[in-house]
Formats: sequence, structure tokens, C-alpha cells
Amino acid sequence: MTPKPKFDSRTLTALVMLAALSLLPATIARAQEDQPGTPHPDDPGSPATPSEKAEATTGDAEILAQLMAIDETEVRAATVAQQKKVTGPVLRFAKMLEADHGRDIEDVQSLTQTLGLTLSDTTTVDQLHARGEEMMTRLAPLTGDDFGRAYVTQMVSGHREALQMIDDFLKTAQNEEVRQHLQQVRAKIATHLKEAERLSAGRTERPASSESRDQPPLTS
Repeated sequence: MTPKPKFDSRTLTALVMLAALSLLPATIARAQEDQPGTPHPDDPGSPATPSEKAEATTGDAEILAQLMAIDETEVRAATVAQQKKVTGPVLRFAKMLEADHGRDIEDVQSLTQTLGLTLSDTTTVDQLHARGEEMMTRLAPLTGDDFGRAYVTQMVSGHREALQMIDDFLKTAQNEEVRQHLQQVRAKIATHLKEAERLSAGRTERPASSESRDQPPLTS
């Protein structure tokens, strides 16, 4: 018959403490799970952690690069409009576009830096710049009211196209900050388009000069 082991009081105390410590992690875990408002990692309704949010991608960088190209063309055209001696509502419109699109250039640069992106001249960006150059070449011979009429017509078609591009961007943008910026820019461009259409409607009552009639249609 095997003799029963004998333990003194200190040994018994140590064994009890070890047993209690071994149960402590499970007790803490159950308490955390039962605490109200504490999301369970396996709960599909738990809010996403920062690491789960969509990171900015090269696609987002391409979107911002194209937006920058649009802004640069609009600022340049608005600057030239002021140099061409447009007056009244068209002058105020050109100044508004210069300020709004100039501000967006700064915002895009800041957002790009924040997200750690690099903007590059892709084929699409180069095409947008080329079309801007073509527009400026066609506007260059005009001055005064003739320039104003052609400029407003171009702003109507250009801003309609810009709205469509932004709607397409919103479908593909991955980063939430990029999406929010696009929403803000869309609201501005919609305001610009509304004003351009108003100016265009007001100017259609005036006959165009022979010089402007001979100009081919402007494309954005």
C-alpha cells in the first residue's frame, strides 16, 4: 500500500495560490466579454479598427492626379480671361473659378502628402493637360466680349464633363478621405456649372461676332 504524501501548511498554501492563479486569465476574459459595450472580436457587428479601414491606393493617386490636372486648366483659363479684359458677371465668374480651383490644388497637395501618395503624369493626366492646351490655343485670338462668350461656353461643357468624371471617381475611390474630398469638390463644380449655364443663357440674346462664329466648337 502506497503511503499518502504529507504536506505542511506552507506547501498547501502555495498549491492553493498556484491553482487560483491558473484560473485568473479565464476569469478576466469572461469578465471582459460580459462587460456591456465591449465588442467581441468575433462579433460581425463590431466597429472596424483603424487597420481595417481602406488604405489609399495607386488608384486614389490617379484620381487625385486627374483632379489636379482639371484644376490647373481651370485656373489657367480663368487667369487668361481676366487678362483678356472680360467684364461684369463673366469677370466675377472667372475670379471665382480661379479662387476655388486654386484652393483645391492646395487641398489636393495636402491630402496627397497626408496619405503618403505620389502623383504622376499618367497617360490620362497627359491627355487632360493636352486638351487644356488645345482649349487655350482656340481662345487665344479672342478678346473682350468675344472671349467672354467663348470662355463661358467652354466652362459649361467643361464643368459638365468634370461632374461626370467625379461621379466615376466616386465609384472607384477606395480611401474615405479621398471620397470626402471628391464630394466637396463635386458640390463646388455643380455651383460653377449652374453659374456658367446662367451666364450662357443671358448671353445667347447677343449676336456673336463673325470672328467667334467662324471659330470651331470648343472641346474640353
